[in-house]
Amino acid sequence: MHSNNRPRSFFVGPALGRLSAKIAPLVQTELAGILIAELERHFNERVLSELQKRVEAIIDRELPRRIEAIIDRELPGRIEAVIDRVLPGHVEAIIDRVLPTKQSLKAIAGNQPSITYIDQLEMQTRVRLMMRLLKPMRIKNFEKYRFGSANDGGYICVDDFDGIDTALSFGIENNAEWDVAIAQRGVLVYQFDHTIDAPPVNDDRLIWEKKKIGTQYDEKHESLASLLERFDRKHLKPNVMLKIDIEHDEWPVFDATPPEYIGRFSQIVGEFHGFDFMADPSWLERATRVLSKIREHYIVTHVHANNHCGIVEVAGVTTPYVLEITFANRNMYQFDETDELFPGDLDAPCDPSKPDIYLGSFKY
Repeated sequence: MHSNNRPRSFFVGPALGRLSAKIAPLVQTELAGILIAELERHFNERVLSELQKRVEAIIDRELPRRIEAIIDRELPGRIEAVIDRVLPGHVEAIIDRVLPTKQSLKAIAGNQPSITYIDQLEMQTRVRLMMRLLKPMRIKNFEKYRFGSANDGGYICVDDFDGIDTALSFGIENNAEWDVAIAQRGVLVYQFDHTIDAPPVNDDRLIWEKKKIGTQYDEKHESLASLLERFDRKHLKPNVMLKIDIEHDEWPVFDATPPEYIGRFSQIVGEFHGFDFMADPSWLERATRVLSKIREHYIVTHVHANNHCGIVEVAGVTTPYVLEITFANRNMYQFDETDELFPGDLDAPCDPSKPDIYLGSFKY
C-alpha cells in the first residue's frame, strides 16, 4: 500500500541536483573568468616585469660574448666563401672593361710578366701616339690672346678676326664672358645650351637657343653639320669660329661629323674631357680617331689643364683628366716648332684656390 506522506527531501533532493547541474557550469565559468583576470593582472604587474628584467640582464651579460663567438667562428669562413664566389666574376668584368685585352690580365693571373710587359708597352705606344696629335706649335705672324673669364671660362685664342662674322658657343651655363669678349670684336655669337632656361647675359650680339649639340639634327638638337649649313658662307677662308664645352659629348659629336665639315672653322677652342679613360681601349680608339680627324685640318697652338680635375697615369704616360685646347686652321696660318712651356703668361688656374697643373712642353 503506497502512502502519499513521503518526506519533503524525497522531492527536493532531485530538484536541487538538477538545478545544481544547470547552475554549476555558469558558476564555474564566472569563477574561471575571475581567476584568469586575477592571474593576468598578477602576471602583468609582477611576473612580466620581473621576466623583462631577467631577460635584459641575460642579454646584457650573454649577447656580446655570444656575438663575438659567432663572429670569430663564422665570419672568416663566410668572407672567404663570398670572395671565392664573387671576386673572380668582378675581376673578369674589370679585365674586359679596362685592360687592352683579356689575355693580358690572364697573363698577369698566370704570373707571366713578359706578356704583361708587352701589353703595357703596346698601351704606352698607343697613348703616346694619341697625345702626339696634340703637339703644340707656334703660329706665325699672329699673337695669342685670352678671352673670357680670368679663371674657369677663359680661353686662349688666336687674335685674328679678319673675315670672322660668326662664332658658335656650345655650353654656356651661367658664364657668357667668352661670348661677350668675342662679340666685342664685331662677331655675332650663337649660343647653344639645353641645360639652361635663359641666357645669363642679355645682349643683342648674343643669340641663345635651348638646343643640345648632338650627332644629328632634329627639333631639340643641332649638329656641327646642321649649324655649318646655316652659318658657313662657303668662302675659301672660313668665316666661323667654334668654342665647345659640352662635357664629354665633344667626342661623339666630332666623331659623327663628316670630314668635309670639320675644316670649316677658323679656329676651335674648348675643353676635351675624359683622358682619365685612356686605359679603356674603346675610348682610346675613338679619341685617337677624333683627334686624327681634327689634326688633318688644324694645328694645336695652346694647351692648358683644368685644375678642377686631376691627372691620370696610364702605362707610364701622365696627362690631365681635362684639357683646354686651341686649334688653328692649317689652311689659314703657318706654324713653327716651339719651345713654349705650359701654362704660360696668358694662363690662369681654373680653380684659383689651387696651383695650375704644369704641362711643360706637352710633347710626347
